[in-house]
Amino acid sequence: ELLPLDLYKSDATKFLVENGALRPPFNSVPGIGTGAAVALVENRGDRVFHTIEEFRRQTRANSAVVAAMEKCGCFEGMTETDQISLF
Repeated sequence: ELLPLDLYKSDATKFLVENGALRPPFNSVPGIGTGAAVALVENRGDRVFHTIEEFRRQTRANSAVVAAMEKCGCFEGMTETDQISLF
């Protein structure tokens, strides 16, 4: 069984075994290179992200990496920004 990519659990370059299933690494996603994947893991720390903007600031991910992660469903349920729209 293949588990989904996870902001908090996925490794940069290694598939991880979790309860007999595999969790893919960030660099397995088209559009996320090994350098970007390693930077994501190093910069995310133990932080919980509330918005995509916060994730991007903390990890220094560029727009291409964020777009690739959005396609994989990594940010499901997360808002783009913490700004409130008045209109």
